[in-house]
Parts: sequence; C-alpha cells; structure tokens
Amino acid sequence: MTATDDEARAIRLLVTAGRFARSVSRAQRSKHANIVWRVLGTLDADGAMRMTWLAANESVSQGTMTTTMQRLEGLGLVNRQADPTDGRAMLFEITEQGRADLAEHRSKVARALVPYLDGISALDRAAIDRVVEMMDDMAKGRAED
Repeated sequence: MTATDDEARAIRLLVTAGRFARSVSRAQRSKHANIVWRVLGTLDADGAMRMTWLAANESVSQGTMTTTMQRLEGLGLVNRQADPTDGRAMLFEITEQGRADLAEHRSKVARALVPYLDGISALDRAAIDRVVEMMDDMAKGRAED
C-alpha cells in the first residue's frame, strides 16, 4: 500500500462522510442550524469551553460564534461563566435543556437513518460498527495502525 492509496482512501472517506452528513441533514429538517448541534455536541462531550476555541473548532469567525452563542444562551441551551483560570475570559457550558434538546435531535436523526439500515446483513452491520469506531478514534487523534 502506498501513500497515494491512503490519500485516495482519505479523499473517498472525506467526500462520502460529507455527502452522508448532508443527506442526513436534509432528511431530518432541524429547528436549528447544524452549527448549533455541533457546538452543543462538543460542549456535551468535552465540557465548558472558551468561545475562541469553539470558533476555531468549528472553523468559523469569532463574530459568527458570538452570534451563535448569544442565540444558544438566549434559548437557555448554554450558560456563560467566568473562566476560573482567567477571570477576564468566559467559558460556555451546555445546560440540562441543551442536553435534552441535543438528545432529542440525535434521536430524531437516528430515526431518519433507520430506513437506510433496513435490509443490511449482520456482517455489514458489524462492518459499519467497526468503521464508526475507527472514525471516532481518528477524530480523537488516536488512529490505530
């Protein structure tokens, strides 16, 4: 296997994952923009964060993230608190309402995906499970050899 093979594989993974995400997004008709669910998911998984890190994580401008966080705060989905390591900075954390809305959204998306899984063999389901584990490891920076 050459680096070129791995690069081609990485491109296929990137393109297919993006196409899949867009397809799911269209199928579930969310009440919020995708960035809302990504930010809530990040805060749920990783805990309180500064707005600058969230903006960098989402590859959006500080202004876009400021608008997003003000909206989420206004909806009661996040809280703002002083950073204990730097009193000048603010941390955002997901609220219980934010967790509940995120869980509801994920359930709705999962229900939209179930028809795609109908008729898939047990072997293919196991392959999907393994690929999902591998993608999660890669996303966390722990790709296995």
